[in-house]
Amino acid sequence: MNNILASVMCVLCAAITSFVPASESALWHDIEAQYQKDLLGDRAPGNPDFRRLFPSGETGSIQGRTPSVTPSHRQGGPGSSGAYRYLNRQVANPVADLAWHQNTWREHWLQTVKTMKELEQKLEPLLAVDVNELALDRISDGTSWPARCLTNLRNAHEQGDAAAIGHWQAEYQAALEWARDLIAWGHLLAQNQLSNLDFQQANSELFQAMVPAYKNLRGGYNPNSHVGRFPAGTNGLYGIWNWLEVERQADLLLAPDAQWEELARQPFAHPSVLAVPPPYRASAAQIRQALPPNAQATWEEALSAPYERSFVIAALARYQKVQALEQVADVMTLAAQQWPRQEIPLWALMDALPWRAGDSFAGMEWADRFSPAVSKLMPQRLPNQKPQRFAALHQLVYNRYQQCEYSGLVLTLREALQRNSMDCIRVTDLYGALWRNMGQAGFLPIRQIRAGMGHTIAGLILHPGDRGEVIISMDGMIAENRPRRWPDTAGGGQSGELVCNELFYRGLDGYVFLEGVIVRGSQAGTRIQAAVPWLPGRQEATRSNLDR
Repeated sequence: MNNILASVMCVLCAAITSFVPASESALWHDIEAQYQKDLLGDRAPGNPDFRRLFPSGETGSIQGRTPSVTPSHRQGGPGSSGAYRYLNRQVANPVADLAWHQNTWREHWLQTVKTMKELEQKLEPLLAVDVNELALDRISDGTSWPARCLTNLRNAHEQGDAAAIGHWQAEYQAALEWARDLIAWGHLLAQNQLSNLDFQQANSELFQAMVPAYKNLRGGYNPNSHVGRFPAGTNGLYGIWNWLEVERQADLLLAPDAQWEELARQPFAHPSVLAVPPPYRASAAQIRQALPPNAQATWEEALSAPYERSFVIAALARYQKVQALEQVADVMTLAAQQWPRQEIPLWALMDALPWRAGDSFAGMEWADRFSPAVSKLMPQRLPNQKPQRFAALHQLVYNRYQQCEYSGLVLTLREALQRNSMDCIRVTDLYGALWRNMGQAGFLPIRQIRAGMGHTIAGLILHPGDRGEVIISMDGMIAENRPRRWPDTAGGGQSGELVCNELFYRGLDGYVFLEGVIVRGSQAGTRIQAAVPWLPGRQEATRSNLDR
């Protein structure tokens, strides 16, 4: 962000620069075709069939709003092609599914890591070029957002318009930074799948042990229905929607709507909003204006921070669509109030932003967490300390669950509360929605993998990045309200022996794998942590052994 503002001020105060030889400056034109190929595959930007892949998120029947993967998506980028391959894999039993994951699925993400590394290396020289020394004589008209910024920059030079030169240089730089952030997300998400596959491999005994159970099950093993009961299944089935959001934003960058240039020429309510694409600047400014002083600077940082930039863009797009900007600004204000004597940390403010209430499968309705059915359950008073507050919220969630029939067929939190029908995922959604709507940070869902079933419960991370980091969990489906310390999440009332636990944290669209711990079998005590750099203290992937 500071680089963008500095370039603007430099140009506004300096004379118009002269052209430089084409061979001395790298331009977006040099890598655009490769960028498109690596992020969108063989699909043309703006393809309607691709854009229909994404649900609209409005409140109402889920018909037509769940992602629809078709054979045409086989030619898409790593997300859409991966989704097609995953949802259409043909495996007869858990062991065959394990083999598919460890070979076909692993190779898909290994290749994606390689591709993203190479693409990042090609983009870096563009970012290193002084915007005052761009090879303007090489600029040709294009349709992508960086190309359109360059065209306007060339025209501004031809017209001798110093203010326009400064503006379009800054726009071009912001577009490149956005492009780089999407590559970083692509690389990170591929690595995240690989970390989860490492955890799956360490749990291979479970797949072999469960073959007889599914052999005798009517209908046999159904890959997409049953994989969530096994390690890495949740991240494989739902974590890929993170990558689809990378593709959605890359599609916008490569085929922006016609009004972007007009929006870009409008005055900024605050310079920081230049970091996000033109359609989201008014919303970014609206939220900033609504925040208290100790959150405004953090929000400005978020708009251009690595990983958070694209996360904010994704959230703004959704909250604009469902007209929930005021509600999310109110929640972020509550979050800032938890840090009365200092500026709220970036991770804590961003934890108020997700549209998905709880589990990775939540979020079919982007305003679910703000529905009246949830709002009327908001507690009026809770203890001051976070662990006690988390436990107190449990009683409210458990009491509401007691009024419901158990059902796994209700796919939104709003409908579950209206129909009094919930399962462990919807209960965790409710926990997450209430916790975040109170302005509280650190929520994460935990997936328990038991022999023959999976179970989702609520988790909370305390003091991330500190030496005293603690993670606690609560199960909203059982009466016990004593928080358990990670990785002890066994609780009571659940069938099947606990084999391992998987911990998730907010990603780009939904959740990413944070870490897993094996609690039973020959690998008991193995702990595999993924790199999740937007959470303090989680910059590196690690593997260790806990005391048994």
